Amino acid sequence: MEKRSNRRRLINTSIVCNRFNSLNLGEPIDGKLKNCSSAGFYAELKLPVKAGTILVVRVTGRWGRYSIDEGFRSHALAEVRWSKPISAKVDVCYATGLKYLMAY
Repeated sequence: MEKRSNRRRLINTSIVCNRFNSLNLGEPIDGKLKNCSSAGFYAELKLPVKAGTILVVRVTGRWGRYSIDEGFRSHALAEVRWSKPISAKVDVCYATGLKYLMAY
């Protein structure tokens, strides 16, 4: 049974994330945005991120026909809700669920 209250839109585009903190420490985290909704999105990131971490997310790839009404945001402030390792062809990446806090 589906628990989500918002419809997900499939997408596959590149993103880069930075931790949101006063010192802006840490390396950028590359990843792929895989789906989005008006409440949040699912991404596969190259590094693990703890639940509760706030990220600044920027789309760096093409997004084509997606709109804000469909939940797409080219820049967003988002909270990591969960993250778990998965195998992705050659490398391990981290399946990550994020909730929008602010999007623009």
